[in-house]
Amino acid sequence: MPPLVQYVRHKTGLDPRDSSISPPSTRHGASQVNVDEKGFNAAVFSHLLRVARVNGDPIKTIHGDAVLPVGCFLTVAASHLDLAGEVVVVVENGDVMSHLHELRWPNSLCNALFIYRGHSKDVNELKNLLKESPPKQVLGFFDFDPAGLLMGLEDSMNFSGLVLPDIHMMSRRAGLRQLISQSNVFFAQSEQLNRLKLKISSDLSESLDFIVSSNVAIMQESMASHNVALVVVPLRNAPN
Repeated sequence: MPPLVQYVRHKTGLDPRDSSISPPSTRHGASQVNVDEKGFNAAVFSHLLRVARVNGDPIKTIHGDAVLPVGCFLTVAASHLDLAGEVVVVVENGDVMSHLHELRWPNSLCNALFIYRGHSKDVNELKNLLKESPPKQVLGFFDFDPAGLLMGLEDSMNFSGLVLPDIHMMSRRAGLRQLISQSNVFFAQSEQLNRLKLKISSDLSESLDFIVSSNVAIMQESMASHNVALVVVPLRNAPN
C-alpha cells in the first residue's frame, strides 16, 4: 500500500482510492471510521431540521408522535420525518420558530408543519426531504421586502405560495406600518428589487406595488412581535 494511502487511512479511517466513499457528515458518523470525531469538521446540528406546529398537535416521526409545548420546536434528523399529507411552511428566520404562536396565521395554516429553512447543509437536507417525502403543499415565509419576495420566487423548493402580511390591513394601519417597516433596508435592496421586477407575476404584483409605494421592509420578527395578520398568496405558476 503506498505511503500516502496509508497516511490517509490512518488519519481518517477511509481508503482514498474508493470513489464510492464520501466523508461522514456528522460527528457520530465520523466516530465510526475514526477515533477523532472532529476530524471531518462536521457541524454538530447541521444535518438536523427544526420543526414545530402552532396549535400543539403532534409532529409525526418514524419513532412516534412528538408533542411539544407552545413556543418549542423539535430538532430532528430529516430522515426521521414523514411529510406525507402535510402542509409545510418553510420559515426563513430561525428566531421566529420560537414565536410562531404570536403570529396571526390564516385558518388554513393552523395545523401546518413549520420548518426552519436553515443554511448550507441543513437547507440541503430539507430540499432532499421535500423530494423524497413530498408534502401536500409547500409554502414559503420570508421577510416582507424585495429580497424576501425574490427568495420566495427563486428558491428551488418550488413553493406553491408565499405567506405574506395582509396588505389591506397594513394599508389601513399606517401607524403600525411606519413603526415596524425599515425603509433603510428597502433602499439597500435596489439590486434585488430590479431582479424581482423581471420575475414578478400577477400573483405578487399587488404586494410588490405596496412594498415599493411605501418603501416597505418588514422583518419576520416584527410580524410576530406586533401580531401582524398574514395571508397565503398562491403562486399560480408554481408546479402542482
